[in-house]
Amino acid sequence: MIAGTAKGRPLRAPRTMATRPVTDRAKESLFNILGPLLPGARFLDLFAGTGAIGIEALSRGAAHATFVEKAPRALADIRHNLDVTHLSSRAEVVGRDVFTYLRDPATRFDLVFVGPPQWQGLWPKTVRLLDDTPTWLAEDAVVVAQHDPDESTGLDLRHLRPYDERSYARVRFTFFRREPPWPNIAHAYNVAAETYAAKFGGELADKPFDRDLLDRYAAEVAGHGPVLDVGCGAAGHISRYLADHGVRVAGLDLSPRSASVARQSQMDLGFVSADMCHLPTRANSLTGILAFYSVIHLPRHAIPAAFAEFRRSLRPGGHLLVSMHGGEGELSADDAFGHQVSVRATLVSPDELTALAKAAGLTIRERHARDPYEGELQTQRLYLWATAPH
Repeated sequence: MIAGTAKGRPLRAPRTMATRPVTDRAKESLFNILGPLLPGARFLDLFAGTGAIGIEALSRGAAHATFVEKAPRALADIRHNLDVTHLSSRAEVVGRDVFTYLRDPATRFDLVFVGPPQWQGLWPKTVRLLDDTPTWLAEDAVVVAQHDPDESTGLDLRHLRPYDERSYARVRFTFFRREPPWPNIAHAYNVAAETYAAKFGGELADKPFDRDLLDRYAAEVAGHGPVLDVGCGAAGHISRYLADHGVRVAGLDLSPRSASVARQSQMDLGFVSADMCHLPTRANSLTGILAFYSVIHLPRHAIPAAFAEFRRSLRPGGHLLVSMHGGEGELSADDAFGHQVSVRATLVSPDELTALAKAAGLTIRERHARDPYEGELQTQRLYLWATAPH
């Protein structure tokens, strides 16, 4: 043992190739990183081997550790090592296959260590299963996967976000953190509908770039069929602008209250409440879709579904015009528009936005980026104009 109440006590060495020991240097570096998270934490050691990682966590202040291992010899080592370190009272040893164990969530853990036998594809499979069953994970839980550097691979995850990676010779630790739950965007905009309408209803007057782009878009789609303003907001001002330029447009918003407020101010236009990932449209029915700063409110993993819906709804040659905030990661606020409501926005790069459109089968016509105007949120502004293939 390296540190804590059991410092210096020897642990029984592994006697099977099914375990994957970690060097003292790598283990010390790992726990230097995890140290602030350990006091009072519930620790889950998957593919526990001799239990060295979980026992080190207990020695350094974790409240409880659960060890999951199926190899009989390794289970005997874990129990022996817990006994000699006098930590058995704060531990549970589970003799089961990890994947069987993870099918039945029993409690939430603050820290999860995944250290399976190498070269069998087990660490990505385990992390994906934890991501698919987030009820195992406390809020802000951290998952650490140990693997050989040559086993590194990208993972498409919904609830876990990779945030660090450290290598020590042939040992690599990849760190993931559970993302906080996505805010209820519809509720936030229901509460803030009137405030939003008052704040943004006249914004285009101070945005010459946006007006020019909308003018050109309107000239392309006017007289050729229906256009849907997705995420129109309570002001309905983009819908109004397009209508005044000859476009047959209707607005759609996730927030029922926003759609209602928009109807009150734009009485000659139609507004409905619906989810952009499940549009109430027939396939190939729309001449255009406009989505100004609405896709931003989807978690990153859900954005491709929205672009797929846009592609499904556009007729051949139809036009999609999207704007988003540029950057990396996310922006969040818990007092949006002066109300006690939470919103979050996904930031993308120009290349990521382009890739999303191409992956949906759309053809890029134009893409632009501009600096924020005075009074705007100080993020780069991205615009993408794409068309559905003929």
